[in-house]
Amino acid sequence: MRLLLAIYSPVGIIVHTGDFKVDYTPVFGDPIDLQRFGEIGRKGVLALMCESTNVLKPGFTMSERSVGRTFDSIFSENKNNRIIVATFGFQCGTGFSR
Repeated sequence: MRLLLAIYSPVGIIVHTGDFKVDYTPVFGDPIDLQRFGEIGRKGVLALMCESTNVLKPGFTMSERSVGRTFDSIFSENKNNRIIVATFGFQCGTGFSR
């Protein structure tokens, strides 16, 4: 998660997360701070506005850290082939280079 916005109003707290993913081993930055998320929740949240790709899909999604290893494997196996890669816009800032 890049940013969590907690708006304190006279009628209650409104939390806006934008798109997020619980990733305990992110490629860049710190892991999600679920303790801080809980602190806000214990104060009572009137409304939570968020989105997350595949939120309705059961289970969990692997860490984005696994993407780098997968890319390494695909590229090494296809040195003489053309590879086309697509990504979400928010991932452009984090990149896949090392």
